[in-house]
Amino acid sequence: MVLTAGFVGTGFTGALLLLLINLGIKTALNPSIDYWHAEVSILMVIAVLIHMHIYRKPLKRMFKIFGSLKKPKIS
Repeated sequence: MVLTAGFVGTGFTGALLLLLINLGIKTALNPSIDYWHAEVSILMVIAVLIHMHIYRKPLKRMFKIFGSLKKPKIS
């Protein structure tokens, strides 16, 4: 849930910043949106690290499976 909220928050503020930049709007709102975009992004990274820690065994297993796949021979 936290990770999903982080993606939504980052995406929304990023899209809002993109819209304001493309329209050439330079208001006092830009620093505020930029601040929250960065804050939500940092929280999202923390949530990803916690998620990776909680599910580290399946994550390791997934990388072992991908590493053991045979590469096709080129003739």
